[in-house]
Parts: sequence; structure tokens; C-alpha cells
Amino acid sequence: TVPHEGNQQYLSRNCGNETVLLAEDNPMVRKLVELLLSEAGYNVIIASDGTEAIEILKEKVEAVDLLILDTVMPGKNGTERSTWWGRARTV
Repeated sequence: TVPHEGNQQYLSRNCGNETVLLAEDNPMVRKLVELLLSEAGYNVIIASDGTEAIEILKEKVEAVDLLILDTVMPGKNGTERSTWWGRARTV
């Protein structure tokens, strides 16, 4: 957990700089997670469904360091996307 006092100091010492692909169909959840990750220093790429996530991965598979996937949403589900990403990264 992030300490309440001194959050900025904590984040400045422990922030990321990796690229995260966030696939979430709920706009409110998507915006909240994007905001939290961005404030922590991550580069966030957004997909609103599974099909869009795979299209993004086809173009940027080597640039994506981490996937955050909603497991139940339109298009391909989280398991299908993560399996595809694993195969694409090892090819």
C-alpha cells in the first residue's frame, strides 16, 4: 500500500516507466485505472474491448511491457488476449 502522507515522495521513488496496455470496456473503470497508472509514471495505451487490444498488440507487441485485462468484455476475453500476447512475444 502507498503511505497516505508523502504520497508524492513515495511515487517519485517507486514510479514506473513501462508501457501498459489497459483493456477495459467500462469507461469509468478504464479512466480511473488510466489516471492511477499515468500518475505513477506509466505510459498507458487504452483498448475498449478485446478486439481493439489485439489490434494494438499487433502493431506494438514489443513496446507493451504489461497487460491489464478485463476478463469479461466484448470481443475476445482476457484469457484469449493474454494467450495471443504470449505467443506473439515469443515468436
